[in-house]
Amino acid sequence: MIEIKNFINGELKDSFSKKKFNIESPFYKFIQEIPNSDQTDLSLALSATKKSLNEVNKLNLADRVNILKKAAKEFNVTEEEIEYAVKVIGVQKKNIIKKTESIKYIFNNAYEFSKKRYNYLVDEFLYHRLDNNSLIYKKPLENISCCFLPGNDISVAAFVISHVVIAGTSIIIKASKEEPYFAIKIASLITKLGYPKGAINVLLWDTDDKTRKSLAYSLIDNTEVRIIFGDDSTLQYLRYENNGNKVIEHGKNGKFVLYGTGRSKSIVDKNINIKEVAKNIIEASLSYYIGCTSNKAVLVSEEIYDDFKQEILTQIKALNINDPLNEDTDIGYAKDIEKVIKRLNEAKRFSAISILSDVQLKNKLQTNEPILIEVFDKNSEFLKNEYPVPIIALFKYKGDFENAVNIVNELSFIDSVNNKSLVVSVYSKKIKDLMLYIKKINANHININLPTSYQNLALPHQSVYLSDVFTQDVSVTIEYK
Repeated sequence: MIEIKNFINGELKDSFSKKKFNIESPFYKFIQEIPNSDQTDLSLALSATKKSLNEVNKLNLADRVNILKKAAKEFNVTEEEIEYAVKVIGVQKKNIIKKTESIKYIFNNAYEFSKKRYNYLVDEFLYHRLDNNSLIYKKPLENISCCFLPGNDISVAAFVISHVVIAGTSIIIKASKEEPYFAIKIASLITKLGYPKGAINVLLWDTDDKTRKSLAYSLIDNTEVRIIFGDDSTLQYLRYENNGNKVIEHGKNGKFVLYGTGRSKSIVDKNINIKEVAKNIIEASLSYYIGCTSNKAVLVSEEIYDDFKQEILTQIKALNINDPLNEDTDIGYAKDIEKVIKRLNEAKRFSAISILSDVQLKNKLQTNEPILIEVFDKNSEFLKNEYPVPIIALFKYKGDFENAVNIVNELSFIDSVNNKSLVVSVYSKKIKDLMLYIKKINANHININLPTSYQNLALPHQSVYLSDVFTQDVSVTIEYK
């Protein structure tokens, strides 16, 4: 049985009060007991994290990179840990295994990508050179950070922690109660390999417990940088406290970094290899449990639309929908299948969409086939919204590629804050001819001939590069003699 505890000051600990709560898998008869931390646990973590800053400063960059390289070699998972992740997330086993490989990849390559992004002075300092005698030195923060992790992706903790280690700073992680174990496993491994005790702490509490509501606000108020995974409503919930008739804003000092708002899409030009592109679209759609990078809406040139529609239908019918614990399962479980099918049938009744696949419920958590629809109105919710289910919405665009870009940009607009798609993938054999229009796409990432689910470690994620977030700028001028 997997045991889950807080990770505070380099040790696995029950909550100070010994209080716990249970999380139940929505997909299996599976219950996991985890600590329900209180203010004492948070105070212990805050104290340990602040004290660790001096010890972290004693490690040079080579020491810190060496820890990550060792972690890449030593991070291993058991069959029990893989089974646990499948049960709590509902995603297929082979995808969980792929995510564990991604964790090793992040540890092994985060520094290499950072080195290409920055210059390094005597192999120690991150800096941007402006000319021969001036540079900006990226000094670690003087205060600690915090991070609220999502529960749908076991590799996110590795992504955050690797940048913490490269920057040479300290953090408290609030792990999701949906899947908290891998954040603890990763923090424990990095500490065991030499990162100072207390520099990476992981706390757990029941976010539905009203007596624990103040913990998030306290964590935000005592940190300088707050990394939040979710949409803008998540950020507002954590930032503003409704206290009677008074609204209290938390975290006025420091900054928030929001990772979330997705609505990822693809544009398929007429000049493509239909089989290859259909395969990429399906690959991205199979990351449906991670809404932000999952490809839902696909705009296809009218010149190839019918052939592309047939090819993608053929390929999705070959996918295996089964128990996610099976090795060959392509699509596992999803929480909102019933709700989405109800919305689909309503839209079909009004002739707003056509359902191309034979969608029926196998059970409350699965369909018998992936959901493939074609949408006739560019204002359709199925082109704009995110659904945590395996669904692909096709839309036939008329005219040239510029028209497709205009439609995608219209679809990405929600409000003044969430006004971009996270990822837009462009598929074409004539990218040079289209570059004038590609540059106009309103997205944080533009993937060219790659699925929306592909995220490059070398690039900022939603316009933010974490090593920048965890450091502060110091201007340096050098006199050469």
